[in-house]
Amino acid sequence: MQNQSSKTRKFSAMRATLFTAYAFIFYSSTVCGQIDIDSILPPFSKFQRPAQPTTIALSPDSSQLVLGTNSGYLATISTITGKVIWKTRISQGYVKHATFSLNGKQLYLGEQSADGFIFCYDVSKSRKPRLLWQYRLADDIGTSIPENPDDYYAWIQYPGPYRIANTKQGDLIVAAVHSWYKDGKSLIKSQLYRFDAKTGKPIWKFPSERPLPMIIRWFDYSHDGRTIAFVCDKYSIDQPIGNLKPGSLYVINGETGKIRWGHTFKAFTPYFDQVTFWRGVAVSPDGKSIGTTTNDGRAFIFSEEKLIWQEDLATPIEISGVPITATSGTVGATNDFMIFITGDTFVPYDLQKDVKRPPMAHPKGLTLFGYQWNGKKSWQWKLENVPQGLRIDLSGKYAAIPISTYGHKNTEMPNGVSIFDLTTEGGGLDKYLRTHRLAGQIPYDMIAFSQNGRHIAVVETVSSPGGKEQRGKNQVHIITPEIEDTN
Repeated sequence: MQNQSSKTRKFSAMRATLFTAYAFIFYSSTVCGQIDIDSILPPFSKFQRPAQPTTIALSPDSSQLVLGTNSGYLATISTITGKVIWKTRISQGYVKHATFSLNGKQLYLGEQSADGFIFCYDVSKSRKPRLLWQYRLADDIGTSIPENPDDYYAWIQYPGPYRIANTKQGDLIVAAVHSWYKDGKSLIKSQLYRFDAKTGKPIWKFPSERPLPMIIRWFDYSHDGRTIAFVCDKYSIDQPIGNLKPGSLYVINGETGKIRWGHTFKAFTPYFDQVTFWRGVAVSPDGKSIGTTTNDGRAFIFSEEKLIWQEDLATPIEISGVPITATSGTVGATNDFMIFITGDTFVPYDLQKDVKRPPMAHPKGLTLFGYQWNGKKSWQWKLENVPQGLRIDLSGKYAAIPISTYGHKNTEMPNGVSIFDLTTEGGGLDKYLRTHRLAGQIPYDMIAFSQNGRHIAVVETVSSPGGKEQRGKNQVHIITPEIEDTN
């Protein structure tokens, strides 16, 4: 295996080291260690249905950490002392997203709840944050009462932001979605915004006339904020969709909120009758190129509105008459190349029939692919476990991929964070730095980079694989991309 090279063995002892909670180790004035979650957010473990971490963010200088849960609780924590700066419950819903402004003076929070508020707090002082403004998304995309309010997943039917991101100009880009059921019908409303982050006033809304009756799955944008790309699918059958079509990529002018161009993907028949996405879109920081993946396993690269490359990364193959594919919605971009990551193997739901479990692993599953923007494959890396997200630091130097089998599957595959130096010449083995091992599981997307790329925060939770003995702890690890030699 690639990660058994002499280079990786060099770090094998170091990466297995576990620090004691709040026992911080300093490397060249940087801070690393663990922060115990249960002592900070008691509801994390004491509810009848234990709360789960749902968002994490690091301040630009790594001095503050924000952690939110699906029970509406949130805490900001000093990464230097491990002490709580502020703790609150922002809603009876779900803390969906958190991010700091690039200067670290504001904290933006989004909740998925009956109101779907976005909050902006002043965190420039070492005291309780001060609320600067809030915006109620439900005023635009509506509110609803779930058909079964007591259901564990009732929050899914509330309005909320699917992503909050800030630009270098200090504005916020937000994708808001409300997907619910009424009288047995599926209803959807989505809205894309650009906010003036100082006042909370929308600079523009897309669409400008009425919400989009489709799900805006994800968006990405250029560093200058002038190019914003999003993918959308599904739609409310009783709502007009105008000129926009499901199963499409749309690119809009980030300054005006007007469409530049769009591309509608054809269904990958006979296995799929429609095109859907996960987080399958990424824009190069310079805004010149866009990469997209569809849930059927295909990958695409666009230069402006021209499709210049496509590949069947993890499209279905049949094994003994059973079609299998691999998840393919995790992507990222630098100015040098597009990163596509495939996940674990599954049998498409509509094709399961009498077989639900795949007879074997898809040969292109659990793999990181690096493609140049002209479509030439530059490098790849075989992952040791299921990817649970991807983060690339603002400079485009480091990529961090949490790998973990989340849930109660009986597996001995290792958990951890695999880290790559994207600026190193060569293939995957050259770019691979190390894997920081964790005993417990990593929930999806529970990883954050500091703006300067010096620190990574990742959440570990207790696991019981196959119902066996518990492993790991409920804690946040703060690590450096590279282990520095202090001798």
